[in-house]
Amino acid sequence: MSAHILQCVWPIIDDSRTRNELIAEAKAELDKLADQAHANITGPGIWTVADAADVPGWSGYAPGMVLIANVPAEPYGSVRDHTKVDPKPDFAVVERLIAGNPPPKVRPTERTAAMAVMAHRGTGAEYEAVASRFGVTHDAVNHAVTRTRRRERQAAA
Repeated sequence: MSAHILQCVWPIIDDSRTRNELIAEAKAELDKLADQAHANITGPGIWTVADAADVPGWSGYAPGMVLIANVPAEPYGSVRDHTKVDPKPDFAVVERLIAGNPPPKVRPTERTAAMAVMAHRGTGAEYEAVASRFGVTHDAVNHAVTRTRRRERQAAA
């Protein structure tokens, strides 16, 4: 038995499909997802259907359901290979956040970028106003601005 479990989650968009149909479709993607996670699947998985609100990181899909696969896997490669990199923000999502019309699912990267853009835009938005808008502290806005500047410097290098 493997000491590691690879968990993959898919939103259930078409609720007319049976559980077996959903699992068959998801199984086709499982090897690709394991490869992206630098892991080799070592045995059969356990498949469950759960309320999206009850699955950490998937509450943005509530009130829908999600399909979850928990499969035994062994990681390969260096530890650095398994570290997630903070992806580039989707600026369409950032603009929606700034406009006050957020989509149901927002990654921390977009939220950070939106705070940084609002703090530096020529609209007169100050850190306290941005903090109030996003429900965070002044320090969190300052941290978002610092992270965004660091990310921009790394991209330029």
